[in-house]
Amino acid sequence: MLRVSLKTLGSDVLSAETEPEWTVVALSLVRFGKADLTAVPELTGRKYDMAIEGGRKILEMDRANGLARWLVTTAYERKGDISKTIDMQEETAVLYGENKEAAAERFTRLRRAYQSLGAQGYWRTNLEQHLSEWKKNPGDPYGHAVLYARVGEKDHVFGWLEKAHQARSQELLFWLRTDPAFDLLRSDPRYADLVHRIGFPQQTQ
Repeated sequence: MLRVSLKTLGSDVLSAETEPEWTVVALSLVRFGKADLTAVPELTGRKYDMAIEGGRKILEMDRANGLARWLVTTAYERKGDISKTIDMQEETAVLYGENKEAAAERFTRLRRAYQSLGAQGYWRTNLEQHLSEWKKNPGDPYGHAVLYARVGEKDHVFGWLEKAHQARSQELLFWLRTDPAFDLLRSDPRYADLVHRIGFPQQTQ
């Protein structure tokens, strides 16, 4: 998952409750250029086909553009087009230097899990791979929370969200309120408590 720095943001932006969440994201990504940002609000607004189209246009001009690749991949994933998600993930991994044979083996496991068990197979295998990688190279805890949400393990979700909050996760600030992985958890008192402690305005159901 693409990570960006919050250092380009002022504290007034982060605390402004009236700012749409995608605006906060876009402001933090200014250094990528205006053309690269056009699909960000489409992604957070769940207009996935438009996000894919916008990202694809950028990739036609700059095949290695990391933000555009992340936007397209994430839009496919959130749309539920898992086959194209995996294809994009593998293509990006090889483009950025992963050994082609190693990437093929890794993503073949994901494809087989998806073919045999559907979306749950994809998410479960993804989670297992992330947990294995975490042991060698710990990263932002937010990603684990998303994956646990996708496989329906609520207690683990909130455990990792709390770790993300304690770690001042950038991804937590960017995506918590718009990521569809958490849609079934927004009525949970633990979610409302976390949103309150972060300082976000309460969402209407």
